[in-house]
Amino acid sequence: MRGPMPDHWLTQRMITPRCAGRQRGFLLITMVVLIVTAALLLGVMVYLSATSNESGASHMQSGQALFVAESGLERAMYAYQTGTACNSLSFVNVSFGAGQFTATGRMYNPATPTVLAAGGVNNSVTTIPTTSASLAADGYAPSGRIHIDSEEIFYTGLAGGSFTGAQRGVAGTTAAAHAAGTVVYQNLCRLQSIGTVGGARRIVERSAQSPGAMMVYAKLNGDGNVYFRRWDGASWGAESTVFTVTPDIQFLVLRFSRIRNEGILGVQTSNGDIRVRMWNGSSWIAPPGMPTPLANVTAGANAQRRGFDIRYERSSDHAIIVYNTNVANQVSFRTWDGTNWSGASTTTMSSVGIPRWIEMASNPLSTSDDVALLVLGDNSGNPRIYGKLWNGAAWGQLEAGAPTIWDTTVAPFNYKAMDVAYEEQSGRAMFIWGDDAADSIRFRIWNGATLTAGATIPGLTAMSNVASWIRLVPDPFSNQLMFGVMDQGRDLNTALWSGAAWTVHAEHDTSTEAGNDRNFDFVFETYPSNAGKGWLVWGGRPPGSGGTRWTYRKQWSGGWSPFAAMSDRSALVQLTAHPATGAVFAALYQDRSSTPDDIKEQHLTGGSVAWSVETWIWPGQTVNNPVLERVYVAPERNSQAADWREVFQ
Repeated sequence: MRGPMPDHWLTQRMITPRCAGRQRGFLLITMVVLIVTAALLLGVMVYLSATSNESGASHMQSGQALFVAESGLERAMYAYQTGTACNSLSFVNVSFGAGQFTATGRMYNPATPTVLAAGGVNNSVTTIPTTSASLAADGYAPSGRIHIDSEEIFYTGLAGGSFTGAQRGVAGTTAAAHAAGTVVYQNLCRLQSIGTVGGARRIVERSAQSPGAMMVYAKLNGDGNVYFRRWDGASWGAESTVFTVTPDIQFLVLRFSRIRNEGILGVQTSNGDIRVRMWNGSSWIAPPGMPTPLANVTAGANAQRRGFDIRYERSSDHAIIVYNTNVANQVSFRTWDGTNWSGASTTTMSSVGIPRWIEMASNPLSTSDDVALLVLGDNSGNPRIYGKLWNGAAWGQLEAGAPTIWDTTVAPFNYKAMDVAYEEQSGRAMFIWGDDAADSIRFRIWNGATLTAGATIPGLTAMSNVASWIRLVPDPFSNQLMFGVMDQGRDLNTALWSGAAWTVHAEHDTSTEAGNDRNFDFVFETYPSNAGKGWLVWGGRPPGSGGTRWTYRKQWSGGWSPFAAMSDRSALVQLTAHPATGAVFAALYQDRSSTPDDIKEQHLTGGSVAWSVETWIWPGQTVNNPVLERVYVAPERNSQAADWREVFQ
């Protein structure tokens, strides 16, 4: 038999079950802690993952919102560059991609610019102090570009009367010192676009320096230079030369592209040559692929009738030049696609004879490339009138059936007693010309499908003779057209087309400056707050002037203001209004009988009614009548972006 077990064995046997229970308890507690910890860790991981996903989504939406905002800015910039007034730019909640944008424009063009404070500025300071108490209140942009003398300066902010964060000598200009009292100009369109995607919102801004204008002109006979000056939004720059022609310059026509920094100039000389030059944004060049001269209308009296015209198509911004090659019943033409000129082509003009005066107008609707053409021809000594339509690719007749001459009883072709213009809203074209009887002005309307029969403006009884010079000017804000006519008795009359009917006005003058020149012009305002208003400027001596020959003006605002003296005697008046800035320019080629006889310019800016003082473009002698068209002002259309910034709110 085994003997009794040792005491320690018994003790171990008695203690072990209790120790194992404790161990199992500890293990249970440990397991619970581990499970809770794992659950907490899992919760944290789920939370972090969700937060990360949400943050990633927000980050992605923010990036998308910036892209949408920039797209809105590009949309507004394109609209501004192609002719929409800055203050009229408004794209609200436009869907784009995953979100939408709202883009607007605001024009900054202070009517009363400030001047530099005492001491002026040197060529390196970055804070530009002025005499203004508050530049913001005076109408300057919160950031953008200013113009002092010939220097362009970019700034990032305003502080009371100072421009801060100035970057000197931008846009190819040179930083320079400027004296106290020097005017600080601004002519800036500030664009803002807000892009939203989901809950994300981004805001971007860009300044677009408003495009300027250009004036081309000729001086005395024997000086074969074509001169030009550029308008920078504040003043006319220094005189430069386009090129030299022979013998004498008689007609100038200048047009600018909307979407390219480009212009086309046509020149007709006294020997009948038609020559063309192109502006490439910085200099004048010969048009590629075009002969020099382009054509010849023959010398003498025929060279005193403008045998060409140039227009840009609205939608494509391609250009077309139509010209006389001294061939009966046809005109020649070439087209420009932005890179190359086409070869010469021709289109027939029913029974019009030799084209003496050529006039075109571009359809203003953004989807159209139509260009209307009206020709006043010489059919064996008999004046004839005929019109056609260019659709962007080919010429077509307007009347139904076989083409026939529009009128065989037309005012003499010695003067441009005809014009064509489009209603700006409807896109209908009106062709208008003088009949060979006193008080008789005829017109036809093309509505895009049919041409109306010839009709006569009723009630023009104040005209005492046959029409000599005719202008037909569209209102950019409506379907109104202002008609102006100077007859061979030197009477000046106007009538307003409402889009449906004519209203004839009281006669303005019975003794305009000179019968063989167009002594008058009219322009509608393009400044948005002046919609429907316009200006008539002419050389003459209206009733009530005391017989004083001068250059006078009247404002149209639903009725005519009293006349006011403007400048010395003018043989030729050229008016134009800038489609982007609203500036109105009056180029005055003064009559040889005036003292002194020279070329002057006056202008309106910022929607003002106060005309500027005269700028002497050429202070020397002018030519004897006829002056023809030796001065021409055209608005530059292409606007370049000046800066970009993001606005944080």
